[in-house]
Amino acid sequence: MTAFAHPLANPALVAAALCAALSGWMALSLAMARHWQNQHGRGTAPTPQQSRNLRAAGAAGLVVANLLCLFVWDGAQGWIAWLGMLTAMALAAAVALCYAPRRASVLAVACALLAGALLFCAAALHAL
Repeated sequence: MTAFAHPLANPALVAAALCAALSGWMALSLAMARHWQNQHGRGTAPTPQQSRNLRAAGAAGLVVANLLCLFVWDGAQGWIAWLGMLTAMALAAAVALCYAPRRASVLAVACALLAGALLFCAAALHAL
């Protein structure tokens, strides 16, 4: 049984999953030296600790997106929705890194904060 009658019955959770996936991809990309250099200038690279933290944050974003998809959709539909979201948000991250590389970290943080706010709103509405 799904958590909601229709996936768009709570669009805040779907939007939160999209934001979490995008912030996860952006964090994973910034862990790479090439994208880090686009952000911070040539000759710079993330420290090993920064790289580990960015990878962990990226993985956490993708896991949160997965859990939200599995909550909104049941079983196989949740996995398929998650893979579709990963594909769409990977494309969005690639476009953002190509056309606005200096704003990539701002976009990642903004998406993570928006995902948290949407989760809070969805929880508050569900409690009513």
